Amino acid sequence: MKKLTKLLLVLGIVLFSLNVNAHEPMNNEKSGVETWMTVPFHTNIAGVVSSGNTMEYGNYVILDTEEIYYFQGEEYEVFDILYDNPQGNMKIAVDGKKYIAYTDEFLAFYECTRHGFGVRRILFNNPTIRDQYNQNAFSQQTILCSAKKIENIEALGLIAVYIPKLK
Repeated sequence: MKKLTKLLLVLGIVLFSLNVNAHEPMNNEKSGVETWMTVPFHTNIAGVVSSGNTMEYGNYVILDTEEIYYFQGEEYEVFDILYDNPQGNMKIAVDGKKYIAYTDEFLAFYECTRHGFGVRRILFNNPTIRDQYNQNAFSQQTILCSAKKIENIEALGLIAVYIPKLK
């Protein structure tokens, strides 16, 4: 039943985006500046934790899953991050103050320390993928939030918004 709900949610997002053209550029004739129209996405469907928008991949939703991720002997709760552009889709494993964003290409480790919340390291599955990532963006994301403690929902949202900027 949960997979059916997710499928319906994703289909709803795609249809919503197609009907509203949520990420079509709008040209401002006076200034010549291209701006992006964003449409807030709100839902009460079970499993949806949060939603938002990125310039790189469009609208996204954060879905709760029943999956467990095991890393170095620890169990992590797993959340799906689904974007309008499925190339950005990923999972985030959560264990209190540690977060692992992962795809088939990389593992990105985020943590909340005394300095704040941010990315700590990234492991890639091959050098070609590593070369595609932006080192400057990585160093800018070492502190995304200066709070020493962060709520999971806020951390998931920060990761969903900032990790696409690493490419």
